[in-house]
Amino acid sequence: MNAAYRYWSEIDWRPTHYSCLDLVVGMSHADAIGRLIEEGRIESFLLRANLIEALGEIANRASVTCFDVEVARNDLLRPPSITTGSHTLLWSASLGFEKIVLLGIDGNYREIVDGAKRGAGIELEIVEDRPNPNYFFEGYQKPGDRYNIPNPRPGVHTEGWAQASALLEGGRTVVVNANPSSAVEYFPYIDLPKALGSGSPILPAKRSAPQVIETRVPSLVEPFVRLLQYGSLMLALLALLNLAVPVAAFFLFRSSGTALAALWLCGVTTLVNAFVLRFRGKAIRQLAALDARISALEHLVKASPPDKQR
Repeated sequence: MNAAYRYWSEIDWRPTHYSCLDLVVGMSHADAIGRLIEEGRIESFLLRANLIEALGEIANRASVTCFDVEVARNDLLRPPSITTGSHTLLWSASLGFEKIVLLGIDGNYREIVDGAKRGAGIELEIVEDRPNPNYFFEGYQKPGDRYNIPNPRPGVHTEGWAQASALLEGGRTVVVNANPSSAVEYFPYIDLPKALGSGSPILPAKRSAPQVIETRVPSLVEPFVRLLQYGSLMLALLALLNLAVPVAAFFLFRSSGTALAALWLCGVTTLVNAFVLRFRGKAIRQLAALDARISALEHLVKASPPDKQR
């Protein structure tokens, strides 16, 4: 996830799947993420609409999935508290993984590290190299990196993990946390060194998943997304229909001229439909990007003091 690619470059390794769901972090690392897509060593990417739009043609590959589109058709991604960690877990479950071990999901961030400077709203920027207690290797964050405060309002990440555990509870996906001191307390624990050696007992989760999770308010974009995602199928059906019309006209009027006129008209209609549907992907991304910006603004308002929310 996110900027861990800097360590992968050091050890010449790549994961099978990569995700970055923070609207600010994605844009801050756009060039590097673009290179990861181009080199083709990672099988799939889950990215936000604003980053996909910024990457342009690089992101128009089968390996890239737009989160803001996928969330409209994937019920597992519906929890409203969006964090890269918790939603990557849900994405993994939706891909079919049935045994998942959480590594590095500690949930005990130091909110503002040394060397970071506040920007607009909830945004931070690394301006100076300093020791960073939040990550497993030095250099995860470098001067120039922009990101959001980990918890712009208290408990954002905790909410995300609670909602994820509630959705997965009782399902086919088994999740364990490999750090017994992690603050993400909704999953059973194992001790990783012991698990890799003689085996580790599974300790129960410290907290139970909530019985009811808040449901995300459906976006106004979703009906359009659901319609547009079937663009290719719609085009094929329209082409078949347009081929049927001149055949029907020939048998109905017994006139080849009428049939040719109908064929010409239907051909023009098919071309127009193809032209419109050709841009469905761009339309989806633009609509989803607007939706993402609205969501970000809503989080910003919630994170602001009451006297500043107006």
